[in-house]
Amino acid sequence: GPFGEVVLLDWGLAKVWDTPEPSASPDAPEPEAEALPLTMTRHGKVQGTISYMSPEQLTNETEIDSRADIYSLGAVLYEVLTGQNAAVGETMDELARSVRYDTPGLPSQVARLKIPKLLEDLTMRCLKKEPSERLANMEEMIRLLSQNWQLS
Repeated sequence: GPFGEVVLLDWGLAKVWDTPEPSASPDAPEPEAEALPLTMTRHGKVQGTISYMSPEQLTNETEIDSRADIYSLGAVLYEVLTGQNAAVGETMDELARSVRYDTPGLPSQVARLKIPKLLEDLTMRCLKKEPSERLANMEEMIRLLSQNWQLS
């Protein structure tokens, strides 16, 4: 921004759609998943970037709540702290498997930097595979941060 502040422009889109959208040409083949960039939305399949989707979004759960957003925030925080995605893989399937099953390394170990323990713990809690193990909502995140840091 004009005063050197960071401006967030796009939270992206992460949603699994049940019904595919009609393509421009019904006879046109869909590109092979392996050929698509890892950040590209697959038409009629997944909309969004898989590495920021929560595990429950990838399994097409019907009970998705604000804790899916908490997971996505954790994925962003992890990338900010480490410079790397929490999920790893060379294909969309590998990325989805990583989101669902892999626990990323601690940000301080991955980045080899001193990271405040509270921030590292909150990031890792946001990335828990089970929604019930994550923060319940953003209010809880703000409360935990404000107990330890001056937030206004």
